[in-house]
Amino acid sequence: MREGIEMGAVVQVRGGAPYVPWLDHDLLLQPIGCRLTVEDMYESSLAWLEVADALYVVRGWENSKGTKAEIEVAKALGIPIFYSLEEVSQYIEREGKKYANRRI
Repeated sequence: MREGIEMGAVVQVRGGAPYVPWLDHDLLLQPIGCRLTVEDMYESSLAWLEVADALYVVRGWENSKGTKAEIEVAKALGIPIFYSLEEVSQYIEREGKKYANRRI
């Protein structure tokens, strides 16, 4: 989780507008949050993915049921998938200033 949150910050510094699903856990800390399930969190992440411009998958994704589902949805929707920070940075640069806040 820590690496994913850190990479989200790096992507934002480099010009992207990341959705960082690991930050959703704060919702669970709210009194009403106890009504949320892991499945609710997966569904929320997939809803955000549907409007994303790209998916950045961080190290260790092979061990994540949620990330595997996100990869399959991204493939089905034709959303580019990146497995390294360098790929994300090149994508942001390639898209130019018009797309400086790419949703990743």
